[in-house]
Amino acid sequence: MKINQLKTAIKSVLNKCNMTINEDIINMLIGTACVESNCGEYLYQLNGPACGIFQIEPNTVKDIINNFINNKPQLKYCHDMLYLKGLTLEENLCYNIPYQIFMCRVFYLRFKEKIPSTLDEQAKYWKKYYNTYLGKGTIEQYKLKWSKYNV
Repeated sequence: MKINQLKTAIKSVLNKCNMTINEDIINMLIGTACVESNCGEYLYQLNGPACGIFQIEPNTVKDIINNFINNKPQLKYCHDMLYLKGLTLEENLCYNIPYQIFMCRVFYLRFKEKIPSTLDEQAKYWKKYYNTYLGKGTIEQYKLKWSKYNV
């Protein structure tokens, strides 16, 4: 996926949901897509449950919905607006790009620590919160993928 098109989609979804839009947030979501799916090359994990350009797992999304979104009326409204009811949760996570963008942004909203501005700090933030110490991804991979797709 072309970065400029993804950036436009991110801005559109965040605007539609009345969510804060700034370069740090946009870059964090783009960086996550770059490292997780080679910027949209993969829509689902070949040997696992992760889905979409952000490779988020359905169980993670269920937890976010039940323990975060459902307690916040504006997020619940936006979730319900973007979720395509004719699709399963997994299908929404694999094929519904606005829903994927929303869920990735909400994933990061759960943390009190502000999204950082620099590439190095965003790579650390991704590893700490998104990939976690249990994940196979590395800070170096994040920065390498960012550089590869943000040319």
